[in-house]
Amino acid sequence: FFFQAEDGIRDVAVTGVQTCALPISIPVSTTTKPADVADWFYVPSWTTTATPALGAKGDGRPWLVLGDGAFADVVEQRLKEQGETVTRVSFGRQFSPGRAEDMEALFDQWRDGGLPGYVVHAGNVLYGGGFVNAAETQDRAFYSTLALVQALGKATLPKPVRVGVVTDRLFTVGGDTGTAPERATLLGPCRVTPREHADIQTAAIDLPELT
Repeated sequence: FFFQAEDGIRDVAVTGVQTCALPISIPVSTTTKPADVADWFYVPSWTTTATPALGAKGDGRPWLVLGDGAFADVVEQRLKEQGETVTRVSFGRQFSPGRAEDMEALFDQWRDGGLPGYVVHAGNVLYGGGFVNAAETQDRAFYSTLALVQALGKATLPKPVRVGVVTDRLFTVGGDTGTAPERATLLGPCRVTPREHADIQTAAIDLPELT
């Protein structure tokens, strides 16, 4: 058999089969190649936007703050000062970031109501340091984030839940140095979850180096 395109008509001829003609549309490319080779490439850059207004309160639903360290302490304190109800869970032997069953057990306590409407995952803030090894990095970055959104996905959510996964020095913005990109695996669950669960809104929040 053969295919031949002529005058916008595709002629199809197959031995032993009736011949048919199908109208087709042949798009005409209007893209032109820049003459200067220097214009063939680009470097990704950030767009500067206005700083969001601070001090906005939630809608009365509880907050869940995950993680250990000073940043999680400050978030918990600020929320309580605003009159919010906060549950704080630190990583440790009783609650391991790499064990999905620990996250499921945490959310089981809210099965009958009181599910958090807001979650701050602060377990990936390094304060200029680093984790012990690659396994701990992925437990905190990828596996804990994945377990979190999976536990939320199994729950009955009366309203959309907002999840913020906080890091520091994950991206290079404005000439920052000393980044720790190995935690970038957490971006996978952050990006995919809203496509699979419309009632789970995720955001990756990266901060400059904290000391």
